[in-house]
Amino acid sequence: MTNIGKLHLVALAVAIAYCASALSQRISEIPSTQVRLSDQFWAPRIEVNRTDSISQASEECEQGAPTTCCETCAVIANVHRNYRMFLATGESKYIDVCERALYNNEVVSSVPSLAASVLGVAYAVRESSENSETSELSPTIFVNLYLQSKVTVGKVELEQITDYPWDGKIRIRINKGGGWFVLKLRVPGWLKQHSAAILPHTYADRARPYSIKVNKRSFYPEIRDYITLKRRWKKGDVIELDLPMDVRRIKANDNDEDLRGKVALERGPIVFCLEGKDQADHHVSNKFILPSAPITAHFEADLLGGIMMLEGEAWQVEQNGEVSKTTFRAIPYAASKHRGHDKMEVWVADNPATASAAPAGDD
Repeated sequence: MTNIGKLHLVALAVAIAYCASALSQRISEIPSTQVRLSDQFWAPRIEVNRTDSISQASEECEQGAPTTCCETCAVIANVHRNYRMFLATGESKYIDVCERALYNNEVVSSVPSLAASVLGVAYAVRESSENSETSELSPTIFVNLYLQSKVTVGKVELEQITDYPWDGKIRIRINKGGGWFVLKLRVPGWLKQHSAAILPHTYADRARPYSIKVNKRSFYPEIRDYITLKRRWKKGDVIELDLPMDVRRIKANDNDEDLRGKVALERGPIVFCLEGKDQADHHVSNKFILPSAPITAHFEADLLGGIMMLEGEAWQVEQNGEVSKTTFRAIPYAASKHRGHDKMEVWVADNPATASAAPAGDD
């Protein structure tokens, strides 16, 4: 590391991620001003975030998008690093990155500790909220990730009932205990216009607003990183959160020459990809999806243990240069390569100029 005022590190992705994780661990032991210094180390120019690969080498070592390889060890370290930054700052952007990694990278390698990793990140507790009834500090429970689960905090048991990440409907029930405490429910980055999890890229469209009810009563909180619910809770209370899961397009940053003129498809926290097996002509790089093309999602229970599938209208560039109308199918990126080696694309052209005709004889 040289020039402490402007962090500059050249190393493999895994080395950067573990070094950053260790730095985050030290944050609680150093002056608060140093949190900003550590945040520089987290910034996208150092850990370059791709939609399909969250941990990368530094700028000098980064591979181009077509050859990028996401190393599982780096992904795990990146989750640890971002979760520690969340614990130090309480900022949801770090959890946005954790969610992206856990659902789209760590799953790929079937890491045995995945369930423990997810549950370790899903909830957090801080004794930092003032009880308006007694002027004393009381727990603030952060619900960071949404998944079917139960957690006990003191004498309170919370249960999440949901089919997330396939469905955005989440019920959180107080099964045991009660009392005055604060619940903070994370508003996922994929519902915003800008998200740390996809930097330096941006969404090409806007998400619909979410809705929330407590015991059937609707609330209209401000659109912030967390939905804050302060009250005296009791056994049997139910929170209903509805996060609309439309298919969104992520527009590649124009400064990225490899990805310029391409989009990635996302539904909820899940990133999708095109695989050759699912296309009529078995090719993927010759496809382009117009910004106005409708895309639908449906669940296929018999495919790869049950996954969400995207389908829609596309066009393809033929070997003679002509353009013809077709359709496409896309599966979650985490499910790719599970049916043998095949052509695969996460970043898909949105115009004919950035699509590539399949080579002659390549079937």
